Amino acid sequence: MAGLFTSVMALPLIATMLVAMFTIHIHYGFSAVKTIGLTPQGPIFGPPGYEINLVYIAGLLALMLLGAGRYSLDALLSERLTIKRRQ
Repeated sequence: MAGLFTSVMALPLIATMLVAMFTIHIHYGFSAVKTIGLTPQGPIFGPPGYEINLVYIAGLLALMLLGAGRYSLDALLSERLTIKRRQ
């Protein structure tokens, strides 16, 4: 949440998403919105497909490529290290 070691921490999360996708969600297909019934209270949805894992992986890859942002602890540490190297 604070943006510390974002690129490094994204790797195990991507691995976790891949394991979940190939062991559990792949059996339900791609779509997450599968209505399996309709009751007076509303629709009943089936188990989610693997597209949510792909969305999470895409978000994690974006964080790896773009970084945590200007106000993250990674940016603060990087700035301090750059200042110390210049001195």
